[in-house]
Amino acid sequence: VKALNHGLQEFEVYYQPIVGGRDQKLVGVEALLRWRSPQIGLVNPKDFLNITKYRGLLLPLANYAMTEAIKGYKKMCKSMKHHPKLHLNISLIQLVERGFVGELMELLVKYRIDPTQVVLEIKESLAVEDIKLMQSLIAQFHQIGLKVALENFGAGFISIQHVLGMSLDYIKLDKQLISEYPSGEFDSALVKALLDMIQSIHIDVIITGVESKEQLEFMNLHKVYAYQGYYIGEAVPLAELIENYNGEI
Repeated sequence: VKALNHGLQEFEVYYQPIVGGRDQKLVGVEALLRWRSPQIGLVNPKDFLNITKYRGLLLPLANYAMTEAIKGYKKMCKSMKHHPKLHLNISLIQLVERGFVGELMELLVKYRIDPTQVVLEIKESLAVEDIKLMQSLIAQFHQIGLKVALENFGAGFISIQHVLGMSLDYIKLDKQLISEYPSGEFDSALVKALLDMIQSIHIDVIITGVESKEQLEFMNLHKVYAYQGYYIGEAVPLAELIENYNGEI
């Protein structure tokens, strides 16, 4: 709470790479907020996000993260030959805030970011709370060129019928679906059925939670759009991400 009250200087946006399924080149970066406390070091995001929710401070922190992510992305675009898409996690409190779309567009205009390069990520558990509201919001986002991804799909909150009505651009499979591969607990038939179903309605699939070579090789068999996870690359500060990927053309 003190860190929030002192101007948010201890918070920083990291970027996790998302690479293409065909060529393993950078196609996106997910902006993730990190808190480096002078007293205790790097704090687990789940811990400080729970505190901000309890204290009613989630909205200012979420808006700060969005602003810093866009500012950093502008620097990224200036420094890199290839421009990946920027994935922004959007909370429920931002979605229902009056003026959110206008504030986001002001930032994109200010930093001269093409809206079609921005992907708003919405968790499956949030989308299911009010399907009609979500459909309306996604239509607004598409009108101004923004892309939309549904996060954690397969966690059991939402049906494929709801997905069909949302006009999504991307679906990110819940990481728990592949976490057990290659052990006996892994349900390959379920994963294959989900992938076939999503691809049949022409939505690009991003596999999250890829943490081993074996998982990556298995998913390569299914020709998905992209991958994300510790095996691909952890979230890192902006300068490190640029250094790691600036050689790509």
